[in-house]
Amino acid sequence: MHSATAASPTVGSFIGVPIMLNDGQFFGTLCAVDPEPQELSDQQAHLLIVLGRIIATQIERDHELDARRQAEAEQARLYRAAQDAIREREALLSIASHELKNPLAGLLGYAHLLQRRATCEINLPERDQRALQAIVTQAERLNGMLTDLLDISRLDSGQFAVEQLPLDLSTLVHAVVAEVEPTLVRHTVTVQDADNPIMVLGDKERLAQVLRNLLGNAIKYSPAGGLITIRLAPEHELACLSIQDQGIGIPEEALPNLFQRFYRAPNATGLTINGFGIGLYVVKEIVTRHGGTITVTTTEGQGTTFTMCVPLLASVD
Repeated sequence: MHSATAASPTVGSFIGVPIMLNDGQFFGTLCAVDPEPQELSDQQAHLLIVLGRIIATQIERDHELDARRQAEAEQARLYRAAQDAIREREALLSIASHELKNPLAGLLGYAHLLQRRATCEINLPERDQRALQAIVTQAERLNGMLTDLLDISRLDSGQFAVEQLPLDLSTLVHAVVAEVEPTLVRHTVTVQDADNPIMVLGDKERLAQVLRNLLGNAIKYSPAGGLITIRLAPEHELACLSIQDQGIGIPEEALPNLFQRFYRAPNATGLTINGFGIGLYVVKEIVTRHGGTITVTTTEGQGTTFTMCVPLLASVD
């Protein structure tokens, strides 16, 4: 007899069925008590066994539901914590980038001024001219990195925007190349484009940012120097621009991740070439927001070609 009914004088008959969970754990006993002494039939005993199994199944379901609710609550808590961490990181990143931008702008301004004075008024030794150019080059590189970091913050906060104004992509390409050429030592840049303007609807500063990034990568990832070829031509309803270098190339296995945030190809990290791995991510975002595409063809050890295509102005409604 069950211990709960052993001391009761009103119990004439008793039967208990153990409630066993799937993992073999004993949960309790399903009891049938009657004040009159009687024998249970096989059918009644079977019914109690079935009821015990039903109860065990329901208990299992309740346990699973509780576990699922706890897991979902923990997942929601972790998600909120992650979002809070992201917001704090982006706020810190934005503040730090803005604070660094101001002194850097002053540094660049005075460096450019000193360059102009050195060219017009002061006969600096060649060694000092190279040192001054290195200051300008590295300051501009740092400025570009800060711009990319700020763009990451704007993208995450939904504040990244592009203007849609008519512009001649050919003129823009030549302007960016003219900016870069004075800094080149081992590289030669050639532009192959049509004689006529190639008009697109886009954001001049953002598209210039794309060109600077792609051209900068072509220079950076061909450390031995060589020819960099820029081709610009209309193709059907698109303006397509390609930048081809003779550099280290990109491993095939790296291509699927190339435009992901903070990703860098393993051969670049192996050569200790500096970079955050965010430039191409921002480039793709800008091109995509212009209704365009960007693709890459490469052979490791021989070079890489990035091709950007955006709609021609005549094809934009």
